[in-house]
Amino acid sequence: MAAMTTTPGRNHATDAELMRRVATHEHGALEELIGLYQPRIRRLAFRLMAWRGEVDDVVQEVLVTAFEKAAQYRGHASLWTWLTVITLNKSRTAMRRRAMRDRLASIFLAHTDQTITPRSAAESDELTAQVRSAVASLAPKDREVIILCHLEGKSPAEVGKLLGLSSNTAEVRLHRARKRLRDRLQDFMKE
Repeated sequence: MAAMTTTPGRNHATDAELMRRVATHEHGALEELIGLYQPRIRRLAFRLMAWRGEVDDVVQEVLVTAFEKAAQYRGHASLWTWLTVITLNKSRTAMRRRAMRDRLASIFLAHTDQTITPRSAAESDELTAQVRSAVASLAPKDREVIILCHLEGKSPAEVGKLLGLSSNTAEVRLHRARKRLRDRLQDFMKE
């Protein structure tokens, strides 16, 4: 069975007219766009990401982007093709963010005295949420060095240059930030 490339009863002229209406904020146009395409966007995002937890966020980002860029739609391709490209890009971004969160979690676990072996995806998700929450709770100066070193892959010397600190000061700040983060994660790691 061939995959549909357009919504039944729609053509490029109809798509272009809908997007013109969305771009001019015509009453009901955005609701029509959402009604026509949200289920397909959600299905595509779910298939691309294989991760339910972030699919709704991706769908929302796709629809917001479509709304913001409605005036750029020219009708050279079907609206579904245009939305598919946006969905691909937003899904890739979400997967990169998830990979960075997982990487951060594994880096911090490697710096602890205990090892945690997730017994299930639920425990892994809980760990990611705990690490994300713990990082978010850090003071901005601690969060900066953690993110620059562990997510952006910068050395302490590079972090020092970026933040206007000496290399030694950056290393000390990183050491202290890691300790504060470990302290915040201590209860979770005991479980």
